[in-house]
Formats: sequence, C-alpha cells, structure tokens
Amino acid sequence: MITTTAAIIIIIIIIIIIIIIIIIIPQATLKKIPATRLSRLTEALANYDPILNEYFFDRHPGVFAQVLNYYRTGKLHYPTDVCGPLFEEELEYWGLDSNQVEPCCWMTYTAVSTKHPCQAFSMLLYYIVYFSF
Repeated sequence: MITTTAAIIIIIIIIIIIIIIIIIIPQATLKKIPATRLSRLTEALANYDPILNEYFFDRHPGVFAQVLNYYRTGKLHYPTDVCGPLFEEELEYWGLDSNQVEPCCWMTYTAVSTKHPCQAFSMLLYYIVYFSF
C-alpha cells in the first residue's frame, strides 16, 4: 500500500517529468509528424497555462510515452499493458494513425484490439500464469 507521502512524491516526480518533457523536447521534434495535435501546439490552446508556461493533457501516460517516442524515433510501438480500444482512442486524440504501429507489435496489437478489452486482458493473464509454471 502506498503511503500518502509516497503518493505525493510520485505526483511531484510526474509533474517534474512533464515539465522537463515540455521544456527539453525541441519544437522540431514535435513538427516531425505534421497535422497532429503535438505538431500544432500554440499558446492559444485551452491546454496551455500561461502562468506556468506549460501544456497539460490529462491522457494515458503509458500511451503518451509511446506517442512521444514515435515523434523522436519515427517508430510507433504498442504498449502491451493497454487494451487495444484504449490505444486506438489515444492515437485518435493525438492525431496518429494506428496503421503506423511497428511490425514487431502489429500482431499483438491487432489480436488485442479486435477483442473486448476485458477478454484480451483475461487472456493475457491466463498466458502469463499458464506459461510461468
């Protein structure tokens, strides 16, 4: 169980990481993939806080890590701890095409995205338990 102090520390670390990402990521990186949400960042967006000089997006952090990595490397990987429909929803929000998922992740992604999220997660747990013994 996480204590209140540990939870506060985790939240502070997440906020610091977000601020670092916003400050350190060069604008050129975000312009690599045109016509996407991150390529069109302006101070006029509702997500921008002029007092803090930062953007805030309340989105899935695991998927965002993959989205950001896609901007950096040009390779979109599927996080296996996220159900397919959620991943698709996040990609749609960021303005990315799910057809850009790398070949190494494509079979896993398509297998999970075509099933009900709970069913896919149950199957994943089954395989983990089954093959670990």
